[in-house]
Amino acid sequence: MRLAWIVTRAGGGHNGMSAAALPAGPPAIMLTVKERHLNQPGMQSKVAVIVVDHGSRLAEANRMLDAVADNLRAARPGSAVYVAHMELAEPSIESAFRSAVAGGAGQVVVHPYFLSPGKHSQLDIPRMAAQAAAKFPGVSHVVTEPLGLDDLMTRLVWKRIDQSLAQSSMGMHHDRG
Repeated sequence: MRLAWIVTRAGGGHNGMSAAALPAGPPAIMLTVKERHLNQPGMQSKVAVIVVDHGSRLAEANRMLDAVADNLRAARPGSAVYVAHMELAEPSIESAFRSAVAGGAGQVVVHPYFLSPGKHSQLDIPRMAAQAAAKFPGVSHVVTEPLGLDDLMTRLVWKRIDQSLAQSSMGMHHDRG
């Protein structure tokens, strides 16, 4: 049995509206996930991932998200991973969603590539993802939590600190003062 995930507000919606039609605002963070069978005629079952960052006016900052997507694809060969920038750069969430569906996705997982839960990862990105999804009936989506707390993040912070100290001791550290 194949399943897809559909995102709705807690309680199954508001006055009969779907999650995509709901107004933006604090209640939008109250998302629940419901299962739906994908064995209906015409339903696609391919899962695509959209990794979303804030976006920057600096092209090099935006290119880093491309490298993140490359790493994700390498970690799971054959995975469909797209990038999107919430603002300031292309592709947008809507554009990435369109590309994912054109690539055969029947389910889209949107991952805010942010460290902490905040306005963008909890409100803006879920709202933008729902708006994009509304244009593709039959394609389900879910928005993950941001990276958050994890032992791997703790180890990474210490790794960066150790690298910086090593560079500093070799005379390679420059104050950005």
